Amino acid sequence: MLGDGEEESDIQFLGDQWDNLEELQRMAGEVEDEDAMDLKVLEVSIQFIMHSDYKPRKSALVHFLGWLGYDGRTRRWREAGTYTPTPVGVQFCMRVLTLKHADCH
Repeated sequence: MLGDGEEESDIQFLGDQWDNLEELQRMAGEVEDEDAMDLKVLEVSIQFIMHSDYKPRKSALVHFLGWLGYDGRTRRWREAGTYTPTPVGVQFCMRVLTLKHADCH
């Protein structure tokens, strides 16, 4: 359903991440239960956050954050002063999601 995403990019999803992304895509097309979809987004987000560096596949989240550091307009990597607020914002969101996940369990 998601296509050949891994073959078209360097992003490497684990099997359960891929399955949950496909399920999330299916749910988005149906828009039946927003609460169930919210929980699925949380589940997928936590999977990306908790992806171990020791897994055989690279973390999609780390890959994404790396690309946020690239400026397509100038075709150069961003300076630390202009890039740093981006991962800091993502880190804050990760903390909120982790707390929400802990509260749900």
